[in-house]
Amino acid sequence: MLEYDFAAFRKLVSKFSDIAAFYISYMEQHWIIEKEPDEISFRHDDAMKRYRNFIDKMPDQHRRLKQHHIAAWLGITPESLSRLRRAIAYGGPDSR
Repeated sequence: MLEYDFAAFRKLVSKFSDIAAFYISYMEQHWIIEKEPDEISFRHDDAMKRYRNFIDKMPDQHRRLKQHHIAAWLGITPESLSRLRRAIAYGGPDSR
C-alpha cells in the first residue's frame, strides 16, 4: 500500500499527462467497471444472493473475515448473516 499527499498528487496529475491518464484509467477500472455491479446487486438482489456472490467472488475473505464485517459489507445485520449461513448449511434456499 502506498500513501501519498493528495494535494501533491493533484499537482503531479496536472503537470504530467501520463500520470493523469493512468489515474483516470485506474478510476474507471476500479470504481466503475468493478464496483458498479456490486452497487446494482445491492439495490436489486436479496441478501442471500448478495452473500452467495460474495462467497463466489472472495472465497478467502469469506473464511478469514469476522461475521460482523461480512454483514456490514452485505448491508445486513450479523444476525441475518447467521440465518443465511444456517439456511445454506441445512440445505435451505437454493443450496448448491
